[in-house]
Amino acid sequence: YVIRNTSKEYHPQKDDNEFPSTMIMTDSLQDDIFVDRYYDDIRRVFVFNDAVCCNQVPDPDESVFHFRDFATEMPRMYARLGFIELSPYKIAHELFGHLKPGDKVAIVGRFVSRDANRLQNSTKSGQIVSELEARGIRARLVTDG
Repeated sequence: YVIRNTSKEYHPQKDDNEFPSTMIMTDSLQDDIFVDRYYDDIRRVFVFNDAVCCNQVPDPDESVFHFRDFATEMPRMYARLGFIELSPYKIAHELFGHLKPGDKVAIVGRFVSRDANRLQNSTKSGQIVSELEARGIRARLVTDG
């Protein structure tokens, strides 16, 4: 395992408003041993500053759906790599099938802010909102603002 800081040494007391650009590189996917051994050190290095982060948080009764959107991220490769995602219908009726009319879902993801500025049904995230709303579920796209 190699822990590499790509910018500079990080001092939590001095650099309160900066986030270190640290990369943890491994040669396998068995990171549980790494985390178990270095958990306390990791917690000291990766300090979460609530005061300067997260200008939007979910309501206590709101489900959060992180929509990765591989089809937009890598349009030529996602299917070949097996990165197939549920259809908007299956997201609304299977993944969130337990929700009742009036329940709430916040949708977050890399492309959601861009999608929010387009016609609702012309994007995959907009189609997810439409499918959820058709079930009476209050859905919203969480944008950067």
